[in-house]
Amino acid sequence: MNDALAWLGVAGGIAGGAAALYTATRARSIERYRAQLKAEGYEHEVRFARLHERRVEIIAEIYRKLVRAERAFGSWVNLLQEAGEPTMEEKGSLAAGAFNDFRTFFLENRIWLDQDLCDRIAQLDRELFTSFIDFTTYRRDDPNVHKEYMDKWMSTWKKTQELIPALRTAIEGRFREMLGVAPSP
Repeated sequence: MNDALAWLGVAGGIAGGAAALYTATRARSIERYRAQLKAEGYEHEVRFARLHERRVEIIAEIYRKLVRAERAFGSWVNLLQEAGEPTMEEKGSLAAGAFNDFRTFFLENRIWLDQDLCDRIAQLDRELFTSFIDFTTYRRDDPNVHKEYMDKWMSTWKKTQELIPALRTAIEGRFREMLGVAPSP
């Protein structure tokens, strides 16, 4: 009987040791799994932060290029041209260059923007390109088309006064949302 109890004691000790070993192994396995999840979570956070930072940079650059295009277009199609300024042709060339710079940057980076913002920029692109073509089709010094020229000039000026500031405001709003800045009442 003592042998049986001894065997039971040994068996119980082995079983207890095995249970303790299993528990310890399982605890280490769980800790490794937790550490792995934490590392992967951190990796995802870092990746998301980098993508978010890149997106902010792209939107800021699009905004900067839009403001430059707005200023160049505004100077070119302003109904009041001041003496001593560059010629209309020079201003037109500067406006086209600034807008093409904006347009190229947008097309190369549109993947970073929300679809509704892409749609608004594409609409602006179409409208201003059409206005640019219409406005430059007529010669300023041709008296036979003076009325048509003035109409196109006025139309182009109105489009720049309506479309560009509206898009700029939309980009500003999107940028503030991304930064977590609450809109003012």
